Amino acid sequence: MYPVAGLGDQGFSDNAQEGLLRAEEELGIEYSEGEPSSNSEYQDFHNQFAASQNPNYDLIIGLTFDQVTPIENVSADFPDQNWTLIDAAVQDRDNVSNISFSEHEGSYLAGTLAGHIATNGFESETASAPGEGVVGFVGGARNPVIERFEAGYRAGVKGVDESIEFRSAYAGAFNAPDQGQSIAQSMYNEDADVVYHAAGGTGIGMFEAAQEAGRPAIGVDTDQSITASDYADVIVASMLKRMDSAVFTTIENVTEGEFDGTSNVTLGLEDDAHELVYGDSIGSAVSDEAREMVSSARQQIIDGEISPPETVDG
Repeated sequence: MYPVAGLGDQGFSDNAQEGLLRAEEELGIEYSEGEPSSNSEYQDFHNQFAASQNPNYDLIIGLTFDQVTPIENVSADFPDQNWTLIDAAVQDRDNVSNISFSEHEGSYLAGTLAGHIATNGFESETASAPGEGVVGFVGGARNPVIERFEAGYRAGVKGVDESIEFRSAYAGAFNAPDQGQSIAQSMYNEDADVVYHAAGGTGIGMFEAAQEAGRPAIGVDTDQSITASDYADVIVASMLKRMDSAVFTTIENVTEGEFDGTSNVTLGLEDDAHELVYGDSIGSAVSDEAREMVSSARQQIIDGEISPPETVDG
């Protein structure tokens, strides 16, 4: 069950589907997919999957925070049906496993790179930043998951230089590229050296604004310099969130008879669930100094020497 933004976002949903397709190829599973057009449809989809007898689903996977309440409601009515909720958690069920991510950890690395760019500048053949000391963040809809992205990113930026100006705005949706473009355009026009998004398909608009401004941008979920290759000329790096691995692993657990409907797993840097990867086209222009800062921050987080906040007030 995909989020409303659905497939074609060149990030979150498409990456989750990669795990599904891998499971089909390697584990021989069969599957159906649900793409609701509004949040009000989630519960109907979950009811339909849970009540189905032909096929009789071994597992229903829900993606995103918005599916917590629908799964809470339907899983109570179908206690023999197994669910996995990825990116949030349903409590007090023995038929719903939960997988969450430590987005604030990976986003801290994105913030470290952004902070370096904002203080030292950046230069490639297709995108440059003068080092004006300004960074931006574009969020989709505001929820605890996206807040973790922002909080970690801001902390990483401030860890480089507390004086860097941090700007943040939310589009209110994950499928509004025009809104993402408008927000990012405003940030670049007001001297942002680099902008990072956690906004699904809305983030494509951020890349368009980056191209117009000739400034670097940071992608999310997948290596967007590859999955959104039309914008590779401005994508300096991407913060990976391995939805594909989470989807594949939970399916594999079912096929091996190891599904645990009481489990609550949180995946972070130590689990290789997040990584900052440099862009396929312009990532080579990232300095050795910046790369070392990112690598050092990663190890410090794993060692517990840095604890990125999970909320913007943290």
